[in-house]
Amino acid sequence: MPSNYISALIGFKDKRSTYEKVYRNESKLRIYGICYIHDIPMKYYLNQQSNRTLFRGRISIISPADGQILQMRGKNRREKISDLKQRNSPILDRTGRQEAFNATSELYVNTFNDEEIKRHIEKAALKLFAKYEPSIRIIQKEIGQSAKSTALTALMLYLDDFERKIYASLRPKTRKSKRCALKRVAAYVSSVPMGEVTQAMLKAYAREHSKTAKSDLLVARHFWDFCKKKRVFNNENPLDVYFDSIIQHKRKVNPGKAVQRATELTCLPTVIESKLNQIIASNINNGEYIGLLLVKECGIPAKLVCESKWKEIIFNKELDYVSIIIRKDELAGAIHNYTRPLTPFAASILTNRYTELLKTYSMEQLQEMYVASRKNDPERPLEPKALTTLCRISLIQCGIDHNNLTTVSGELHGSGIRLLLRNIKYRLEHYCGLSQDPAAVRFLLLMALNDVTAENYRSFTCPEGQAYLYNALKRDTRFIETHEPNSSEEVIKELLPDGRVKYTILPESPDKLTSFKVKFLLQPHTRIEVFAPQGLTCSIKTSRTAENPLLYT
Repeated sequence: MPSNYISALIGFKDKRSTYEKVYRNESKLRIYGICYIHDIPMKYYLNQQSNRTLFRGRISIISPADGQILQMRGKNRREKISDLKQRNSPILDRTGRQEAFNATSELYVNTFNDEEIKRHIEKAALKLFAKYEPSIRIIQKEIGQSAKSTALTALMLYLDDFERKIYASLRPKTRKSKRCALKRVAAYVSSVPMGEVTQAMLKAYAREHSKTAKSDLLVARHFWDFCKKKRVFNNENPLDVYFDSIIQHKRKVNPGKAVQRATELTCLPTVIESKLNQIIASNINNGEYIGLLLVKECGIPAKLVCESKWKEIIFNKELDYVSIIIRKDELAGAIHNYTRPLTPFAASILTNRYTELLKTYSMEQLQEMYVASRKNDPERPLEPKALTTLCRISLIQCGIDHNNLTTVSGELHGSGIRLLLRNIKYRLEHYCGLSQDPAAVRFLLLMALNDVTAENYRSFTCPEGQAYLYNALKRDTRFIETHEPNSSEEVIKELLPDGRVKYTILPESPDKLTSFKVKFLLQPHTRIEVFAPQGLTCSIKTSRTAENPLLYT
């Protein structure tokens, strides 16, 4: 199918192009002819030489207005005049048609092979067309466009006007994507005039560009309408006919799959996650479980985990946290550096693992070793497939039902790692308090932010941004062991003049959070006041004593 709807042919693929060879005096070869570039004829000739250069000649653009060599216009002419003024050329004092303003270029070829010569001519013609495109546009606009104009010709003439009128308010990146889409469609259908594009050609384009066909053709539809108003063609817009003829098929919902998708786990139960943490902590000398740790605690895909090296792990001893350097240069957004702090649990495990490895390897050796390694060989990287299998097996060992790991398609492979990725997203939103900050969640999940403000005016990799993320990650305190208050806190008792008793508790570490559990026995109609200079949160539970119902505790 594609061969039937190729773009407008250029160079010697165009049947109108010619290539002639004759012998001059002394058996010198002369090559001449016409080469078409986007419907613009270019006249060329090559004469055989006696020196090192085999052929020397010239190629010139033929004006579609009068059939003579095209004279520079617009931007090209202004640049040429500026150059002549700098050289004080007398050409500026002359009137009429000047050869210095001809759209021509020298041509040199060092081969007798006809195919090689044609390629040299085509290359020179394309460069000449690109250089004098402003002059070509002006001439074509002056002579007007007939109904035989192809999409590429119209694109060359009206693309700038079209963008200024239709897409002026869009971002440069968006305008660029629409321009590329328009060029794809124009190149595909330019074997015929704009008004004669057939439905078969458009359907063939849709089949070959299935992912972008709809958006591409919608942009083309607007451009065809724009050109029709410019009287480039007078027929009905073929893109209107195409979209009117499309039957919109609604996707049928499979009830069974819908129910199964609705019952998929979005997060791990706390008991299961606690068991998983215990398994990871008890296998700290097994590099495979370090890979499981990075998937579970950081939401890093298996392939990226297996590529991570110890030189990408930063131990911030002064700031008391561990971070990992991650770059994703393949993303289209403005963010490519996803360096981020780890959760306290992940930081603790990685620190202990690194300390154990330092007993066997030097720090320089560890820099090039992989974080996730094979079970008994820290020097060999873990395979992504093995890590994916480990995620599934570990979840089953912790008590996850086999049915909860079966995907909608019925496949088991990858189901465990997908559940862990869903779990970390749930943790960030609900336990870390980032539900109102989707940009931070997407950053921590190594996804494009899809937010212009977040991508261009907010940094998560600066010290303040890293501190913000780390403080958010610390909010999930479900698996942090709480200890009874240290009895070394000093308690001062004072008897006030009005008969009240004042207790002042001096914590051992006032720069850290301190918790107390105090029990008082109160008489009826008495009260207790609690005060802290830096603020406090307290919960009070009252009950009557069994010995004396009038007393409260």
